[in-house]
Amino acid sequence: MAKGNTLLLPSWMTSVVEWLVLRSSPILDSLGSLVARLTGDRRWSYLGYHIWDRVADLVKRFRTNRRHSLAIEILNPTDRTVELVLQISVDRSRMDEQSLTEDIPIPFLQTLRLDPGHFSEIVPGDSFAAIADSGLPYEIALDPLQEDTHLVFLTLELIESPERLNEEQAETQDPPVKCVIFDLDQTLWDGILIEGDIQLRSEIARIFEELDRRGILISVASKNDPEAAMNQLRAFGIDEYVLHPHIGWYRKSDGVKAIAKHLNIGTNALLFIDDSPFERAEVERAVPGVTTLPETALDVLLDHPRLTGTSTSEAKARRRIYKEAEIRKDAADSFDGGYTDFLRACDIQLEIGFDESKDVERIHELVQRTNQLNFSGHKYSPREIKPLLADPTLDRHVIECSDRYGAYGIVGFCLTRFEDRVLRVEDLMLSCRVQGKQIERALFAYLVDKGDTGIDLLEIVFNETDRNGPASAVLDELGFERTKEGVRQIAVTDRLFETDVITIERRQSETGGDSL
Repeated sequence: MAKGNTLLLPSWMTSVVEWLVLRSSPILDSLGSLVARLTGDRRWSYLGYHIWDRVADLVKRFRTNRRHSLAIEILNPTDRTVELVLQISVDRSRMDEQSLTEDIPIPFLQTLRLDPGHFSEIVPGDSFAAIADSGLPYEIALDPLQEDTHLVFLTLELIESPERLNEEQAETQDPPVKCVIFDLDQTLWDGILIEGDIQLRSEIARIFEELDRRGILISVASKNDPEAAMNQLRAFGIDEYVLHPHIGWYRKSDGVKAIAKHLNIGTNALLFIDDSPFERAEVERAVPGVTTLPETALDVLLDHPRLTGTSTSEAKARRRIYKEAEIRKDAADSFDGGYTDFLRACDIQLEIGFDESKDVERIHELVQRTNQLNFSGHKYSPREIKPLLADPTLDRHVIECSDRYGAYGIVGFCLTRFEDRVLRVEDLMLSCRVQGKQIERALFAYLVDKGDTGIDLLEIVFNETDRNGPASAVLDELGFERTKEGVRQIAVTDRLFETDVITIERRQSETGGDSL
């Protein structure tokens, strides 16, 4: 149960108010306790509460007439259906006698049916507008109809409009899941391996195939004999989907961390599924940001909002790309020579050209998922991308990469603007798969050399985040100076970014000619 809001504040302002309440209330209550002892009136002991309640009453005068809907997102981790009664009603206990004599809107009631797994719904503001718009204090309550109900509440928020919910979630909620990690015994299969007589769950083959199609990686973290477990995965015909499995008699959290490190992805982009509440709790405590689910969620796993993935060619080939990366790593480890010599031997090729209609979905993916080589530090929401791709003042460059071991696909997206002999890189995002391969140097060489108009200065917008340290290191290595807030620059000289490690070609357009 919670009090309904007549005025929604920005999150930063709410944080400020909460900070003030937390720090002022103990002081006010101490002062009130002193007055209570002197006067004998115990009501003074709650001075802080009374003052902030009065402030809340004053805020009501500034309420807006915007219609607010209620967004609800709940996880039902059990195997039974649960029903909740949503009630939105005027709080009579907070009304004065005069208000109690007025016509009071009748309560709004709605029954929510939560099947096992993920539940989400937006209750339109029109349905409880008579209460929310009355100016009277009101409450929002959710009451379970069954006893011993266990639910995980993810979102209970009043929002300005349903149309903006998906956009705001993309900006503020957890990122899309990049890898799902499965336990084995009683999760991936029924039974315990060391006891024999196990059977693959009927839905697993379909789940693996669909996650792979969406570009979501799959791995395993299990307390089991490694050889026996891998033999069983091969027997079931699903071993080819599993990347960097960690199977052994150590903590599950160690395996989850190792998988994230091998795949070079953040732990907040991992989903771990295990039948044991203990193991899930151990992973949650030890691995920052990881999401866990019980094995009962497998039936509805593909409907999870963070597992939508994409349908780009890069997504469909993502497992292959990661396996090719392992081959490259093994080749680098055994290479007799320096790292630059190894890169030269890889025969790396870039194709760079203007964006086309077939690139849009992959661009969307890059600008929302890139972290380590995100130079501006900005993650574009869905509503920002469309005008960005239509801006006639920007040149948009798509970067494809391949080498002797295979094709990476589209690995980068770059926005540039040229004015007064200054080329400004407004945004640059590169996949972490090409990190450390001099792709940035080759791209800058292409940008400053491709035009007929002379370029005296190359600027790049760079805003430091807690994730893009590798991008900052690249600019430092190439000699970019930190001249002003949010911008790095370098004077352009002949053959400044020359490299013999990478071959650069102009990207062919959909019609078969140059895209430039």
